[in-house]
Amino acid sequence: PRLYGWNWDVHLINNSSDRGRNLASVTQPLLSDPRVEAVAVLTSPPITVNNISVFSVTLDDLKGHISPIILSGRAPQSADEVVLGAKTMRDTHAHIGSPVDLSITVVRNLHVSKRIVGTVILPPEADAARLGVGVMLTASGLQSLIPPEVRPPPNSEAILRFSPGTDRAQLLADVRELSGPGVGVYTPTAPSDLVNFGHVQNLPFILAGLLAALALATLAHTLVSSVRRRARDLAVLRTLGFVPRQVRETVAWQATTFVSVALLVGLPIGIAAARLLWIAFADQLGTLPEPITPPLPLLLIVPAAVIAANVVARVPGFVALRAAPARALRSE
Repeated sequence: PRLYGWNWDVHLINNSSDRGRNLASVTQPLLSDPRVEAVAVLTSPPITVNNISVFSVTLDDLKGHISPIILSGRAPQSADEVVLGAKTMRDTHAHIGSPVDLSITVVRNLHVSKRIVGTVILPPEADAARLGVGVMLTASGLQSLIPPEVRPPPNSEAILRFSPGTDRAQLLADVRELSGPGVGVYTPTAPSDLVNFGHVQNLPFILAGLLAALALATLAHTLVSSVRRRARDLAVLRTLGFVPRQVRETVAWQATTFVSVALLVGLPIGIAAARLLWIAFADQLGTLPEPITPPLPLLLIVPAAVIAANVVARVPGFVALRAAPARALRSE
């Protein structure tokens, strides 16, 4: 969840008619609970950024500090500073340091210019919201977008972060009991972008399997062709005393060398290319790129490939033994 911007444990949403009082009745006892490290009020009115409508996030700390996940730059610190999601940054043709025009969607008569100081990851607050879309500003920055004659509704959302080492299941149950029926208690939920990506998560394994089968078939074809081209050399070796086991070992060593060189070149290039592609994909999606290179599976690839190559080499080795030395040396 942290990689797609959910930098807390619980999101409270007050759905009752008495929005302000009910939310306060939940958050107030949690302020003195040592199991809760941080509490913040979350406000998310729809905002237009350069006439593009996006959702917004404003955090007002009540206890501790919950900071956003910043991709580049820094978090906003004053009323005239904002941070944008990666896609919103691209859609508005903006960059860090450039000004943007902000207004609350339902309050069209007040537009305020603010300066971008960073790129942020904001977890989508609605089913229609997308990763990389949104704007985050300070509480004073949000207040500057509200005309004096407009009275904003009471806060209806809050977020909690649990203290390290806390029994999360027990604390979550306590929060649900404290909230009652009027306040929804939500835990991290994967955004629709990631859910859709997860639907095709088996595709890389299928593609890898097809490529591995193609590689083994190519290796087998290469070895058979090599045995036929080197039939005279193998015939000379058999004439000099090579036994069948040594002929098969010759073909197996050729397969081992072939695969070893391929691994020596392919593994580093594959790792580097995969990391670069994942960073580019995560940046395009608007999430935090943290590519992981698991050492154990990569190390297991080496003996697995060598074993597979030697298994494949048994067929060309059998082909090499079937060729009669006399027929191969007839032209000598």
